[in-house]
Amino acid sequence: MPSLYPVSRSRHGSQRWKRHTDYQFAASHHFTSLVMAEMSKALLELPIGFAKNNESFLPICLMGFQAGQNLFINAEGQWQGNYIPASFRSHPFQLAKNESGELMLCFDEDSGLLSSHAEDEQFFSEEGKPSTAIQEILDFLNKIEGNRSATQRACDALAKYQLMEPWPLSVQKDDKTVPVEGLYRVKENLLNKLDGDALREIQHEGGMMVAYCQLLSMQQINRLAERAKAASAMPTPVEQPSIKLPSDDSGISFDDLL
Repeated sequence: MPSLYPVSRSRHGSQRWKRHTDYQFAASHHFTSLVMAEMSKALLELPIGFAKNNESFLPICLMGFQAGQNLFINAEGQWQGNYIPASFRSHPFQLAKNESGELMLCFDEDSGLLSSHAEDEQFFSEEGKPSTAIQEILDFLNKIEGNRSATQRACDALAKYQLMEPWPLSVQKDDKTVPVEGLYRVKENLLNKLDGDALREIQHEGGMMVAYCQLLSMQQINRLAERAKAASAMPTPVEQPSIKLPSDDSGISFDDLL
């Protein structure tokens, strides 16, 4: 679990930080959340489904079939693919809520990227203001947080018209077929029958784009299975847990997604 602390002058004013050079921190993530702005790129390589959090649905992408196994990261921690989910690219920063529910920029102090070396990035300038790099990170995280709200509205519109269904996905493990539980997909047959107010509402909220991105991405399951077969000699966890939406995000990229 990350050890998150709000970025502040009192705690980080004399500290610096290093940009991550590998993705070893994400090697145990077999899925992660997505926002609508990145789905059209993610679908070209990653299977996309939905996870249910209480009564809400949010898009996630699969990177493995078992907990603790990210099939896109090699032994050296390098990403083996063309698209890296946004939730990994701003590590070790992320937005988190304080006790009052306000979003704050936080730093993972267990990341090993806290530094006191002069050549590394500053948190704050000599005048005590957020450094240019920190301000860019904060601005982009806020931008993505806004897109997260749009993503939720799109998913809520799809759910309102009963367009979500369990995705009956299973994998072969040893001599048994093991279900991948907790994963949902769009009901394509009902989606194609939409008309009138339902169609207009879903289109207005961006739900059609989310739905078609998810459906198109399902072709990537076979490619993910090929990665799993190639990695079958690697040690993997014994249990196959249900997919659950994480309670917080690992951070969002401050590189432009669009």
